[in-house]
Amino acid sequence: MNTYTIYAIVLNSTDDAYVGRTTNVRARSADHRSRLKKGNHGNLDLQTAWNLYGSSSFDFTVLEGGVSEDQCVAAEARHVDQRGSFNLMRPLSDHSAFTHGPSSRLAI
Repeated sequence: MNTYTIYAIVLNSTDDAYVGRTTNVRARSADHRSRLKKGNHGNLDLQTAWNLYGSSSFDFTVLEGGVSEDQCVAAEARHVDQRGSFNLMRPLSDHSAFTHGPSSRLAI
């Protein structure tokens, strides 16, 4: 069974963050950085902030490690509620799943 890591890409000056989950932190961090540097990240709000403030204004931070597969959605949802201002998907109130937030609904 896979274990997950919950991570954040944090804009240091505002503490705004994108929260995600992965089984491979190194590869996921490299993927995010590559797409942000190329200007083609799928999250327009995060990409805009990256372009405006620059890469040195962001930190990639592990929020929680060793999360079991059956708990990873709930763990990620808790962290999105606390810090995930860049996340387009918003957690349901019981943290069992995600739904489109206001800015992602506009893009649909």
